[in-house]
Amino acid sequence: MLALWGGGPTTKNAGFDALGIWRSWANDVRGEAFPCGHFLMEELPARTADALLAFFGQRAH
Repeated sequence: MLALWGGGPTTKNAGFDALGIWRSWANDVRGEAFPCGHFLMEELPARTADALLAFFGQRAH
């Protein structure tokens, strides 16, 4: 499973462990917080696309 989220000020220092939470439901959990708000694909479209392509086994250009 790929989890991507915006790592804004509410998650940086709040002890928020998104991957740890998702590991309760899935065996293979990968992901990261992006330095943006809630709308990853609008705020960091290239980085979001790269993460999705890498996860699904394609190379980003």
